[in-house]
Amino acid sequence: MICKLCNGFYLDDDTLFGLFSFSEICLDCQKRFEPKSLYEVIPIDKGLIEYHYLYENINLSKKQEAYLNKHLSIFYIYLAGNSEKYDLYIFLDDDMYHNSSIFGSYLNDFKHVFVFSLMRKELLYKDVF
Repeated sequence: MICKLCNGFYLDDDTLFGLFSFSEICLDCQKRFEPKSLYEVIPIDKGLIEYHYLYENINLSKKQEAYLNKHLSIFYIYLAGNSEKYDLYIFLDDDMYHNSSIFGSYLNDFKHVFVFSLMRKELLYKDVF
């Protein structure tokens, strides 16, 4: 089979269960791209920002990023159970990150903000706020 992340050939599990359940990515990529919920807390004037992300210091192609976006469901499930805890939710993608001055203007009136992204982005106080 061909791995959807590295495009390399690999052999899947050769058990009876493996005949009916095919892995989309190789074992190396499963280990390398296993999502880990990481977060930082950033104080702001009226409260704080919880910045959550899954991958740190990793270079991804657009194809890999599109495939790994399915892991963002970790945050959606978390937010479904904790919706009253936060005043604002922001998904930080590349477009939002590059327009950080717009992003910062939304935060002035909120106390507890939940920001999440696939990969860690450097949030500089002077650029965002």
